[in-house]
Amino acid sequence: MREAVGDFTLLVSRDGAEASDSVREALRTGHDRIVSAGGDGTNYAVVNGFFDGLAPINPAASMALLPLGTSSDFRKSIGIPYGRAAIPYLASPDSLPIDSVRLYTTNAVGDETMQYFVNILHMGLGGFVVEYAERGGHKGAGGFLAFLMALVKTLVLHRPIPMEIDLDGETVAGRIIEVIVANGQYDGGGIHSAPKALLDDGLLDVYVIGEVQWLKAFFLLHHLYRGTLEKIPFITYRRVARLAVAAQSRTLAAPDGELAGVLPARMEVVPRAINLVVGRDAVGVGG
Repeated sequence: MREAVGDFTLLVSRDGAEASDSVREALRTGHDRIVSAGGDGTNYAVVNGFFDGLAPINPAASMALLPLGTSSDFRKSIGIPYGRAAIPYLASPDSLPIDSVRLYTTNAVGDETMQYFVNILHMGLGGFVVEYAERGGHKGAGGFLAFLMALVKTLVLHRPIPMEIDLDGETVAGRIIEVIVANGQYDGGGIHSAPKALLDDGLLDVYVIGEVQWLKAFFLLHHLYRGTLEKIPFITYRRVARLAVAAQSRTLAAPDGELAGVLPARMEVVPRAINLVVGRDAVGVGG
């Protein structure tokens, strides 16, 4: 690290909230590049640290990735390799402004809370997958296996949930198994969830997966990994700048592999809010 970037300050956190607070303090005291060393959950915490409420702390600051986590899928959208191979990029002057997503969810006492994310949000099936992966201790099994183990449990225990979704003024309602809201392209330990998503176009790629028989739900995995969800008849695909979702029963919102709260939720794109260091093979930016 020192050979690549020179002197740096090491910030060690015990959880996401502490990581976000550390990033805020670093930006306020003059640091202008933050390296997120971990997985997608660490990136989520770092991104939230770039903001103080509705405003960025230092709009000129930049973020770089050193992917080390259980699931480091966001890196694939920006062409950054895993582990030590990412170190040469950390001091790169080549950063691009990417969109962030401002997310409002509901906490345990019914109050609205606000977070930011940059990759992919799941509501419905995917939210429970994240919950089971965390509580079941599956993350140590690796990104793909942890996701698969939690997914099987979720498919057995949960059924479609009545939801109403507002997509830039268009209403989609019914019994929904999953809503995927994508700014980036990859998540879930290697799933190509949103192949058309771009990080800097001011839009979110949204997939609303309607009611499906239990056995057919496993067939979705094939389309998830191949990035062909929009070809399935019972899936609604839209590109929007904002959306709101309400559900008739407990439904979790899981941005970037973390649990943020429950529905109702609403979100909106914050255009080009974070300067992100990208690699030569970036696929999730418009250029």
